[in-house]
Amino acid sequence: MDYSSTTELRLDVWNDSGTFLADNDLTDRPSDGTFEVNVNLVNIPGGGSSNDHARIRQLEDFSNTIQFVVDNQRQLYETILDCAQREYDKALVDKDAYDPEMVDLYLPPVNSRDDLKALLLPLNIHVGCTDEEGVKYVAYEFDCSWDDEHGFGVRMNGFEVEESGHASVGF
Repeated sequence: MDYSSTTELRLDVWNDSGTFLADNDLTDRPSDGTFEVNVNLVNIPGGGSSNDHARIRQLEDFSNTIQFVVDNQRQLYETILDCAQREYDKALVDKDAYDPEMVDLYLPPVNSRDDLKALLLPLNIHVGCTDEEGVKYVAYEFDCSWDDEHGFGVRMNGFEVEESGHASVGF
């Protein structure tokens, strides 16, 4: 049996992100730090009292994971920005692939963490579980200025980055 759910989570560290995107009409408004949280728990044991404990354990694990994200949002934010900086730097190396008239819009100067934050718009947090052992990853998905087609994403296990790149790394 699989379980999916969606809710919202506001993380204060992401408040006012996406301001560059909003100022340049690449999005409707800057973010207030709200992510849509998508929960995908798979292979949850089916009905019957013997499986109730496993289902409850996975749902508790999900709850604990969300609490971990809230409690550690500053450290996770810093790690995500580190990954975003690397992806942005890769885009700068390939800036000849951008329309010369649009390169300043997609790759504006980044001189600080706030400059980089302004290029990211939080979209989704994906919480995934692949078996009875509990949550396997948390992935963060963003719109970004340098890749308006694929966005930016980071998949993590706790504080450890498993993968970063396009937004699709999380699902």
